[in-house]
Amino acid sequence: VGRAVRELIGTAPHREFRLSVNYRSPAEVFELAAQVVREAFPKADLPQAVRSTGLEPELRVAASAGLADELAGIVRGLLGEVAGTVGVIVPPSRLDAVRDEVRERLGSEAGAEDADRAWFITPLEAKGLEYDAVVVVDPDGVVAESPGGVRVLYVALTRPTQRLVTLDLDAPGAWRPPGVGVST
Repeated sequence: VGRAVRELIGTAPHREFRLSVNYRSPAEVFELAAQVVREAFPKADLPQAVRSTGLEPELRVAASAGLADELAGIVRGLLGEVAGTVGVIVPPSRLDAVRDEVRERLGSEAGAEDADRAWFITPLEAKGLEYDAVVVVDPDGVVAESPGGVRVLYVALTRPTQRLVTLDLDAPGAWRPPGVGVST
């Protein structure tokens, strides 16, 4: 229990519970997120993901100059693969520009009504939410711009119930666990 919580509780009786099972994130997604957080916090007490989709996370790289086009293509593809929502998690400094540029590209295409299923949010806004598919844009930027750093990236990576795509800018990011390369 954290210090602030202990101060609120005072001497009142309390119980602590450990959440040991993760039902939301597929095992394939959770394994990546667990590697990321354990790299920074080796003693992290993480739950066990018990559900599998058979779909590995896609770790991609896009040129900064072509980010909107690449991201629109990824979102379009995910909208075609999942029946529900697609969360696009973007560092706060990029959110407005990325959202506007990608929505413009999606809105100009046939089937643009599906674009309403794409939600553009910051990593902190994503906490507690879930999406059928998630794209984490610029994970290094998420770490750099978030007060919780790697912990906030972990939250972002664990939001999908089915599919995860990460999109580094210009080169594979420093956030990636050792030995984790680019998906093709």
